[in-house]
Amino acid sequence: MIYQVDELILACDKIKEAVEKKDKQAALAAWDEGREHFNKYLRIANKGMTMQVRQFDLIPEDSSKYVRTPTRPLNTYAQVGKATQQFQFCDEKGCVK
Repeated sequence: MIYQVDELILACDKIKEAVEKKDKQAALAAWDEGREHFNKYLRIANKGMTMQVRQFDLIPEDSSKYVRTPTRPLNTYAQVGKATQQFQFCDEKGCVK
């Protein structure tokens, strides 16, 4: 994952340089490169998601097809008393719920 972050930082630097030079083609190419690395990062992160958590959406190749991800709820199930799983901590003295 760190490799993807490093590559994304490099792509952002390339975008900045292209904007400063007013080079639209170079900026678009850097954007595509950055999008690819960001999506690879998201794919790796999504592999570790549990079934209870919605996966991250990838950035589409065609930016006109980008759909904004809905805002997450302010409360979690646990905060409103609707937790579906009980958690406990156990050590040599016993368990605490």
